[in-house]
Amino acid sequence: DYLKLKDALSEDNQENAKKAAVSMQENLARVDMGLFTGESHSAWMKFSNELKENLQHAPHFSGLEETREAFRLLSVTMVEMSESFKPFSETLYVQHCPMADNNKGADWLSTEKEIKNPYFGESMLTCGEVTREIKY
Repeated sequence: DYLKLKDALSEDNQENAKKAAVSMQENLARVDMGLFTGESHSAWMKFSNELKENLQHAPHFSGLEETREAFRLLSVTMVEMSESFKPFSETLYVQHCPMADNNKGADWLSTEKEIKNPYFGESMLTCGEVTREIKY
């Protein structure tokens, strides 16, 4: 769902972005916490609480700017979580746009090396760079 959200934002598609965010929120609520034990349980609780907080208004996202801000906050957690759990059997690319978040910069995850900027969409689709890789 996160990757669908990223793709929708890079295409400036608010409707699909909102759908992906709501789906992410619903699927997060379905995660079986019994799958996590010990340290991984503590880590999951931290990550899931952050994700739930950032997705709490997903059903009411009204525009790309609001959705992109939530995505920026989600991405912080998703990058950290992906580095901890390495959830994909394929490489994830941490990508960075220096102009996002009022020129403070922001990261996102992608399964492709090619930059498709979710923070600016079509207006600056290729702005950014791969800063690191997360390998399984």
